[in-house]
Amino acid sequence: MRGGLPLLFWESINNELTEYTSKENIFDQMEGYEEERIRENALHAYTACPGFTLEIASVSGAIVPNLTAISGSTNCYLTFGYQGGGETTNYTVTFTGRYTIDLLVVGGGGGGGCNGGGGGGAGGLIYATGITITQGTYAIVIGRGGAYAGLSFAAGSSGVASSFGSFTAQGGGGGASRDGGTAGVSGGSGGGGSSSSRTAGGSGTSGQGNRGGNGYDNRCNSAGGGGGGANASGTDGGNLQGGNGGAGKNISITGAPLTYAGGGQGGATCQQPSAFGAAGSAGAGSSNYGGGGGGGNAGYGENSACAGGTDGKSGIVIMRFKSFVCEIEGFCDLCLLNATNALPCLCPVGTWTNTSIAPGNSLCTACAAGYYTDTINSSTCKECPEGYTSDVGSSVCTACAAGYYTGNAGSSVCTACAAGYYTGRTNSS
Repeated sequence: MRGGLPLLFWESINNELTEYTSKENIFDQMEGYEEERIRENALHAYTACPGFTLEIASVSGAIVPNLTAISGSTNCYLTFGYQGGGETTNYTVTFTGRYTIDLLVVGGGGGGGCNGGGGGGAGGLIYATGITITQGTYAIVIGRGGAYAGLSFAAGSSGVASSFGSFTAQGGGGGASRDGGTAGVSGGSGGGGSSSSRTAGGSGTSGQGNRGGNGYDNRCNSAGGGGGGANASGTDGGNLQGGNGGAGKNISITGAPLTYAGGGQGGATCQQPSAFGAAGSAGAGSSNYGGGGGGGNAGYGENSACAGGTDGKSGIVIMRFKSFVCEIEGFCDLCLLNATNALPCLCPVGTWTNTSIAPGNSLCTACAAGYYTDTINSSTCKECPEGYTSDVGSSVCTACAAGYYTGNAGSSVCTACAAGYYTGRTNSS
């Protein structure tokens, strides 16, 4: 057992769940086992990353994500995506260890507007590096992209927010539609303004995105503004030319640079009687990277039907695992199944190591009684001061009670005052 939880692995050969109670069991029998998604209430053990076992309990509400190794690195990542069927896809994940991670959260992009409509704003983007997740349960929500306005005076629908724990990336704002005469909708990044009366683009959320571009109104040569992106604002519409969507951000959380949360391009109205203007392009990124939708085009007179606009793209959450803190007894051994390529394990408070834990070295030594350390991966333990003591493996020292004392720093016990002597205060020396 490790911290009250069995070590569970799926045995693909015999098609049964097997419990291991020691490191040796795993080393002896791990070969031939594959990553398995044990649904319901069992423990999920991932082994896709060489030398790294990530245990996740009770993944619920959606298909269990894949753990993917990053080539040329000891890191691995998990991707949580939108799976359709509603406003959001919801996951509940309980981690049984403490990890240092990089985290990317992107909201759903906004939909494009109609008839020289503004481009949809990108979903808000949060990228946090070197954060710590502790043992416990986390809610993960992935927002869908907003719908294109279609044959409507209304703006495109805004995207839906995505979140991991307390990190929430707002959905992108919808692009304005010409016949609605309104501004672009504010959101993670703002939607572009429409071609009616040069309406303004929507605002972006501080730290997550940028504003949409303004629309351009010149009768039949009008165009919508571009939706804002994570890295730049959308540009204003111009004569016969929809504004460009704001640039997304290139992030290498999965090991390769990919673009997330680009704004959608604004659409144009007609260029001449019976001709259609150009539709805007969708924001950069693949189908679930939070890009804004492109604005729709329009024709002239009787051919004024809106066409060519697009929906916003759904959001995403990606976690890159960089190191593991060995808070569960013996768990560092599981980090180091492959001594040549392993996720770095860090010793917890109350223990020390004479080197940074690396492949081939999984020794975390508990501090002796009378000593402590309150920092992760310490190279030494500190003495408890006079008047204080501690048990083996302590992260704090405890004051001696009244009537007791210690004669030296680093004492393992508090000594009672001899007959005829006393101390009326705690932490006496």
